[in-house]
Amino acid sequence: MTNPGWFSVFNWLVDSFAFILYQDKQRMNKYHMLTIFAIAGALWLITFLLQAIGLYKMAKKVGAKRPFLAFVPFAYTLLVEELAGEVSFFGHKVKHLGLWAMVLELISVVYHAFVVWALHVLYVRNGAFLEYVSLSGIDIATWSKLSAEGAFWLEFYQLGLESLIVLVESILFLMLYIGLYKRYAYNHAKLLGVAGLFVPFFKPIAVFCLRNRDPIDYEAIIRAQREAFRRQQQQWGNPYGNPYGNPYGTPYGNSYGDENPPQEEKPKDPFEEFSEESNGDTQKKNGDNDFFG
Repeated sequence: MTNPGWFSVFNWLVDSFAFILYQDKQRMNKYHMLTIFAIAGALWLITFLLQAIGLYKMAKKVGAKRPFLAFVPFAYTLLVEELAGEVSFFGHKVKHLGLWAMVLELISVVYHAFVVWALHVLYVRNGAFLEYVSLSGIDIATWSKLSAEGAFWLEFYQLGLESLIVLVESILFLMLYIGLYKRYAYNHAKLLGVAGLFVPFFKPIAVFCLRNRDPIDYEAIIRAQREAFRRQQQQWGNPYGNPYGNPYGTPYGNSYGDENPPQEEKPKDPFEEFSEESNGDTQKKNGDNDFFG
């Protein structure tokens, strides 16, 4: 399970608690923060175990060498890569995708740990009060009574590094999990992969639901479909079974064999006598009686 899903839930809980406390003119304390952390942590643990059970059962079914990696945080991506097989990105095979995903997830966890600490400093240690100012009917959160420490962590929180980290991590995990879904639900692989980007905890639940399915050789299916399409195209392009592609089996596309079809007789021109050829013949005849010729 990737860290952005957990942090999005944690951040939503923090915002919700802060807004509710603001309505009662209260500030968040350490007990509120611990409650939020416990709820988000419990959700993470439950979903992580669901995914671990699903990956472990998949790994045992295919005879993977290290099925226990399903229960190891970060390292489980190596098992996902093994189950997914070769993963391609725009026609290019991506090597060590599980390793890169593990490194990015580790970086993401470290960064978000600092973000969680920043929120703790802002809400609890600094005693800052999050006020909501109505602007065009929309409540906008603003900080007040910030100390120097609180201002520092607020700047860190607003750096925007999270967007870059989450973007790179999401791309890696999207490729990794689509590769996995192609082997266990290839008709819906892309849909499941995209859903995992927007729905927190979707990937572990999906893996758990797919644990009892038998894996398929996705590349073999694609090759078979391409071959069937090629044969179908050939049949549509020449359905007559002959090298000339017509129902007569002749090079001229007609029923006269190797001969050209008879030409239709051209109708007689009613003004033929006034044509150039006719005038030429008349002049020739008159030329015989020309005394000056």
